[in-house]
Amino acid sequence: MGEDSAPAQRTPARRKARQLARHLRGERPDYAYLKEVFRHLRDELGVEVATTAKKLPYVPTEAEIRPFPASYRETLALHIAAARANGAVFLFESSWKKPYSTRGVRAMLARYARKAGLAHNMPPHRLRHFLFTWLKTQGIDDLIGAETGIR
Repeated sequence: MGEDSAPAQRTPARRKARQLARHLRGERPDYAYLKEVFRHLRDELGVEVATTAKKLPYVPTEAEIRPFPASYRETLALHIAAARANGAVFLFESSWKKPYSTRGVRAMLARYARKAGLAHNMPPHRLRHFLFTWLKTQGIDDLIGAETGIR
């Protein structure tokens, strides 16, 4: 067969995996070993890994963040002071002195983003990225977390 001919029919991936598993099972491979084997296999077959360009995270504009009240800064300052007075370890923690779960924080931010009329969801990392960028443009250094003494 020449290079111009159609490729041979491929074995279904699940069946090929079973065939390979029979050959490798006796070696009791772990993930790192299999990863290395397949890296070499890609090299042997000349298969290139397709990569996609990384997108920068979406950062809300100042206009989008204006549904948040102007009193946000004072409210946050009061919250930090009260948390500090109560011996808080975390900026936002439950009454049991445990930090809110990631899932709980995400749900809370999703509710507030909906109420504020934002077109995009506001996951914690995006909010953090926006706030630090915004504070930087306002001339406020990003050492705020270190100054509060609260995580």
